[in-house]
Amino acid sequence: MIDIDKLDRVRVVENDFDSKSGTSVTSDILKAQGKSILPLQTVIGFQFTQIHQFPEIHGKDQNILIVGGQSDLDYVNSMAHILGYIVAWKYSPAHSIDKIVNVILLHDIIDSLIGTKFNIVVLTDFLPTKKGTYENIRKELEKHSDSASIRKLITFEDILGKECNIEDMFSRKLYLRMVNHAYNELLDSSKIPVISQMKNPRIVDRLDDHFKKEKFEESFSNRKVAKAFKSMKLSKEQTDDTTIQHFSKLFNMLYSSFKIPSPPKKVE
Repeated sequence: MIDIDKLDRVRVVENDFDSKSGTSVTSDILKAQGKSILPLQTVIGFQFTQIHQFPEIHGKDQNILIVGGQSDLDYVNSMAHILGYIVAWKYSPAHSIDKIVNVILLHDIIDSLIGTKFNIVVLTDFLPTKKGTYENIRKELEKHSDSASIRKLITFEDILGKECNIEDMFSRKLYLRMVNHAYNELLDSSKIPVISQMKNPRIVDRLDDHFKKEKFEESFSNRKVAKAFKSMKLSKEQTDDTTIQHFSKLFNMLYSSFKIPSPPKKVE
């Protein structure tokens, strides 16, 4: 079986009987000829349908928002609900920034198999240590782009202008409140200013360091905080202006990227 999380390792062998080039091996599986790619399409298509549920497709186009992980999905979806935005895309979590290229390639293969024209926007954290990964994502997005489809990369740096994760889209005050909700008020209020003044630019790293320094029984988990945030079910009135501003900018960028004229909102 083919591991769909490691599509970058797949190679296709082709025999060109009409030229002198003979047998060739390629990693660009979408450029392989029909008979060579058909078995691969069948196997990958079957595996894909086992783990993904396709929403109803209106027309031939479908908007796909690839996010770094499940926490990103939960945060974006929850904030869309809080701010009243209608989600106009299908989420596709990669479960790791290093797997985003494979998820893009996977959708391209499904596109070639069933003829669905995917519009793909990638939304991910910005980490200076991952510059090579971002370059690979951009190359994969550009490799099979055409005028009829949308393929774009957005990082949270585009919104905040600094090294950051999605957790930094929340105000410090609100995120620490979310942490306390997840960990049953574990954070001492007197220590919160200390956390805010730590040098690390990303709040998740500051909290990880703080949990280790305080030798808490439980280690810090940003996934646990994301789950807690969903359970808080905040209203817009309970969300501060800084958080609203950051996520409103994000939704405007997403709708612009998918070429939707204006961010539609639910009727109150």
